[in-house]
Amino acid sequence: MNEQTSEPLDDDNFIYPELLLPDPDAFTPLAIEFVRLMFIHSAFEREVGALQDVITTKHGFGEHRKNQYKTRERPTAMVKLIKKYRGKDFPEIDRIEQLLTDAIDLCEDRHHLAHGDWWRFNPKTSTVHVRGGTRRTALKRRLSSANTTCLKFTGPERS
Repeated sequence: MNEQTSEPLDDDNFIYPELLLPDPDAFTPLAIEFVRLMFIHSAFEREVGALQDVITTKHGFGEHRKNQYKTRERPTAMVKLIKKYRGKDFPEIDRIEQLLTDAIDLCEDRHHLAHGDWWRFNPKTSTVHVRGGTRRTALKRRLSSANTTCLKFTGPERS
């Protein structure tokens, strides 16, 4: 009960111990999906690097740290790279730029999941709330509440 209003607290406003220290069996499906996400993202990053290698015809170009552009800068930087090495009339330039732009939110969500604080797990909904230590303006804009940097990463529903 909320002592100030005498109303019962709902699950979103009260943190039960089992939400903070989840049962490993309840968490396993979500953990498996998270690991899959990490492998998929790694594959995406490798493909971006391989694309840079093809564009520049320099093996390993995309593996150098200075050529691994920040997520939000990547579409524009890749267009500049294509124009420099392949010319401004390269037919796939718009499609590559759009694909990299479309990937921004997904990459930022992955970053938030990988580096944020996993602070609450709800076994009923198989949902993890992840809070970021740093408020990122673009991420904050996409969230439902302006007062939080909390994302829900949902695994399979449990009965």
